Amino acid sequence: MGVACPKCGSDHLRRVKREGFLQVKFWPFFGYYPWECAHCRITVMLRHRGERKRKQPVEAKDSA
Repeated sequence: MGVACPKCGSDHLRRVKREGFLQVKFWPFFGYYPWECAHCRITVMLRHRGERKRKQPVEAKDSA
């Protein structure tokens, strides 16, 4: 991913839901997304959106 936690330097970050006025109304205007570090549990705002995850197509089952 190429993004590291500014506090501990870990690269284990995950996107989290926007919470609060600034995260919901202010930061999206500038293109920032909330991320949480898995090690030190701080939330940081980064311009990196993350990779899109596509849903796998459901294969048709044979009902014979």
